[in-house]
Amino acid sequence: MGQCDDGLPVNPVDRGEKYLEDLILSNMVEVVSWKPNGTPRTCQVVTPLYDTFRRQAVDLGLLHIHDQKPKDSGPTQAESDRFKRRQSSIRWLAENSNIESFSLSDPYIIQRMRSFNSFYTRKGILTRDLGKFLRAVTSQNSHQLLRVLDLEGVYKPYLPQAIGRLVLLKYLGLRSTVLDSLPDSVGDLPQLETLDIKNTNIVHPVSLWKSKSLRHLYLNGFPVDPSILKRCTSSGFLPDLRTLTGLYVSSIDDNLVNGLMKSLRHLTKLGMKSQWSGNRGNNIAGWVSKLTNLQSLKLVMIEKDKESNTKTDKEKDKESPPPSLPSMPELRNLFDLYLRGRFQNVEANQLPSCLEFLTLSKSEFSEDPMHNLGQLQQLRTLSLLAKSYVGTEMRCSKDAFPSLRVLKLWQLTELTKLTVEPGSMHKLKELEIRKCPNLPFEGIDSLKHLESLEELILTNMPNEFFRDSEKKLEHCQVIEVQPEEHHGEDEEPSSISARADLSGVHPSAPFTE
Repeated sequence: MGQCDDGLPVNPVDRGEKYLEDLILSNMVEVVSWKPNGTPRTCQVVTPLYDTFRRQAVDLGLLHIHDQKPKDSGPTQAESDRFKRRQSSIRWLAENSNIESFSLSDPYIIQRMRSFNSFYTRKGILTRDLGKFLRAVTSQNSHQLLRVLDLEGVYKPYLPQAIGRLVLLKYLGLRSTVLDSLPDSVGDLPQLETLDIKNTNIVHPVSLWKSKSLRHLYLNGFPVDPSILKRCTSSGFLPDLRTLTGLYVSSIDDNLVNGLMKSLRHLTKLGMKSQWSGNRGNNIAGWVSKLTNLQSLKLVMIEKDKESNTKTDKEKDKESPPPSLPSMPELRNLFDLYLRGRFQNVEANQLPSCLEFLTLSKSEFSEDPMHNLGQLQQLRTLSLLAKSYVGTEMRCSKDAFPSLRVLKLWQLTELTKLTVEPGSMHKLKELEIRKCPNLPFEGIDSLKHLESLEELILTNMPNEFFRDSEKKLEHCQVIEVQPEEHHGEDEEPSSISARADLSGVHPSAPFTE
């Protein structure tokens, strides 16, 4: 990682993460929730500090919270003038209610605006007034400075074709807006770096392929077809792209996909779903191996036309075996890997040695994976989610998992015993067991020697298991979590749920992913 003269990373993203880490260590920012890979999901400024900064930002006119007006008791003319002067220099506008009451007759309010966040999320209400506001934002000269437009969760906001006038716009957030299409002019935005259309009905954002500035693109199951691939590989597909999620690759020419992967050589984060039948799944190893800068990979494999409940035993015997796990030792920057779908049993030499976070779901491994995974020297978090392992016993041998801090066992319905030999997992701090109905406490009795264990988190486990854990694991805290507190049994919580409810602008808002 390159560094500037001040010792900080050159890459703006790495630099921002370093700043955030310093703020957390300085107790100026606190982490509200964590991602499964152990990194912060949502942060907030500590309350006393936030109250001070917010008051100063409002007084200086840098921040405006809509509906915050002079008191109804009758402000003096001087107070009204002072309030109007503060508004004239607004940099960040946060909208909590319908924008209807926001005055559009005073263009000075939005001329200097850099960021607009709407939190008006009433479902089923067409936000016409927000559309009027956006038209005002993109009219005349009022659009010159806007850099952030975040409408996440707003129901079907109207995006005018004139949005292409926002020549400095860098971030366009449309997640969970249920929009059906994008204006073609979005592809012409010269500075746009981040576009988020996850959880929308937009599946063919064709205008985006001409963008030259996009760095982070969050799609919603975008189906890659041959015509689009040919266009992308011939014209230079999003040359600076770093993040691409929500991509769906079906049965298409492998040469075209290889061409796509070559054009994405700078990609650091990829989320892709694909079908497998025959050798289809095995070809993915060849696709992924070209992305040597990858740091994070989420790969979901779907069995084509899977109808196991209607097939005869003879037909099942003729089925092709699941694909091999992609061999990725050459991906030397990959530290976060999420695999969902059936694969053949995992071997440690198939995975990059630098891996720190590994999540497996629906893998249906019949052989104990712990022997091989335990050889990953830098692994910090291991999540074995629903049906990742369908055997009955797991054993962690001596010296296995030397760096592991977090272990999650979710919905391993056949598991009856977890043996942790002395010298294994000696740094483990958190163990979470969720809905493993056949696992008695006696099955994890070997955990008693793990002095490093600080928390045992139980969800949907028998009451007897909870009581025995409290009695016999005196060195750690046993926490029982109610099922409704989780967003899903085998999936990580949605980032939508973590978005701040800015009733007066909650301090976590600026730092929520």
